[in-house]
Amino acid sequence: MDLGQRLTEALRFQTVFTIHIGSVDLPITETVIITWVVMAFLIILSILLTRKLREVPTGAQTLLEAFVDGLNGFSKEQFGHKQYVYAPYIGTIFLFLIVANTLPMVSPVGGFGHTALFELKPPTRDINMTAALAIMTILIVIVAGFKK
Repeated sequence: MDLGQRLTEALRFQTVFTIHIGSVDLPITETVIITWVVMAFLIILSILLTRKLREVPTGAQTLLEAFVDGLNGFSKEQFGHKQYVYAPYIGTIFLFLIVANTLPMVSPVGGFGHTALFELKPPTRDINMTAALAIMTILIVIVAGFKK
C-alpha cells in the first residue's frame, strides 16, 4: 500500500447508518457519532459540576471558577469590552476540542495477539468538522461586530 492509499484510508470516515427523511438520506458518519459522544460527555460533566454550586467555592467548584476567571481574563485582553460575547464561545470550543482530540487516546488498541473491536478517530480529522468550526467562528465574529 503506497502513501497516497494509506493517507486516503486514514482520512476516510465510514457511514455508520443513514436516516431517511422523505426523499433525503442523511448519512451518519463516525465523525457525527464521536461528536455526539463528546457533547454528551460535556453536558453530563457540566450538570455534575454545576449541581451543587455554593457562595464559598470548594473542591471542583474552585477549579471551575479558576478556569472561568482565566477565560474571562484572556477574553478581556484580546477583545476588550466585548469579552462577554466571545468568552463562552471560546471556552466551549476549547473544551470541545480538548475532549474530542483526547478521546481517541482511550480507544482500545489492538496488539499482543488481539485486534481492537473499534477505533475512535478524532472528529477534527474530518475536513467537514474543521470547516464547520471555522464557519461558526466567522459568523459569530460578524454578528458580534454588528452589535453595539
